[in-house]
Amino acid sequence: MSEVPQAGDIFQVVGSEKAARQIALTKLTERRTTEAARDVAPRITLEELARRAKEGEVKELSLVVKADAQGTLEALLSALQKIEDPVVAIKIVGQGVGAVSDSDLLLAGVSNAIIVCFNLKPTPAQQAAAERAKVEVRYYDVIYKLTEDVERAAKGMREPTYRQIREGTVEVITPIKIPRLGIIAGSRVTEGKVTRGGWVKLFRGKELVHEGRISSLKHFKEDVREMPAGQECGIGLEGFEAFLPGDSMETYRLEREEI
Repeated sequence: MSEVPQAGDIFQVVGSEKAARQIALTKLTERRTTEAARDVAPRITLEELARRAKEGEVKELSLVVKADAQGTLEALLSALQKIEDPVVAIKIVGQGVGAVSDSDLLLAGVSNAIIVCFNLKPTPAQQAAAERAKVEVRYYDVIYKLTEDVERAAKGMREPTYRQIREGTVEVITPIKIPRLGIIAGSRVTEGKVTRGGWVKLFRGKELVHEGRISSLKHFKEDVREMPAGQECGIGLEGFEAFLPGDSMETYRLEREEI
């Protein structure tokens, strides 16, 4: 044999040496293809799952749970089952007592799961196996730290929501063409303030014409961060230049809401 058999390999009896060689070559090709694909696949971490969730790819957090004793495992599972999240489902895809095994790593790999271990210590061999499998394994010795991490991970996977905080109002006096910048709105701040990088709703009469972000803010030729009520300024908007005298703008900022 050109390679040492691995634990769990199956011996197969065939009718000829030629058939045996063909089967062996096929199996070897399949295994090397799988290993190559695994080598280029990204390691699944809590941060990676959060990124995928924000892009709409996943809405559940899958876990393989390991502990040093059956009683500890049951207490840990009970604590995890009490975690409630309005958006992300926490799913236990595997559980067991004792060290992380190759089957645990395989299950976590195919399930895009994280392995969480309680009262267990990793060996160098186990850490190397997890690295090869591209599976994140986390170790804890305090239950609340484990559950806090899981809660934080689920929270990080939610789609963020924002509320609008009104900041001021602006009256458009006249459009102004600026070289290399385009057309901006020569304006007067009538209430509150206007902030570069903030957001506006532009109205023509009572009709909402455009809603977007402030890309530039000028006071005469100077770039400024914000302008207060009573001042005149030039306002540039992302993706909009069709200003008309008499247009009005409501300025606001976005504030992230906690779910």
